Amino acid sequence: MMFHHAANPKKPQKGEWVLVTGKDFRSVMLSCPVCGGLAALDHDVDTVWWVTTGVQCARDGCPFHERIALEDWDHGALHPLSEKG
Repeated sequence: MMFHHAANPKKPQKGEWVLVTGKDFRSVMLSCPVCGGLAALDHDVDTVWWVTTGVQCARDGCPFHERIALEDWDHGALHPLSEKG
């Protein structure tokens, strides 16, 4: 499933992603395409746009669990667990 780059990074809609950066970290926030819940992606992203493993919504009762890609990803490889300060 393709997640679209959020038009409004302060309020991603269902099925959208936004890159969050800080002094010592980079992370991706996802909005679940089923329930709209927001969560930080804790999986790697390759240099093209594929997330390396399936993503499951963190909200109780939400059935979303798929392998996803991030449309318009041009930020290189992302390894969120190793990039935190």
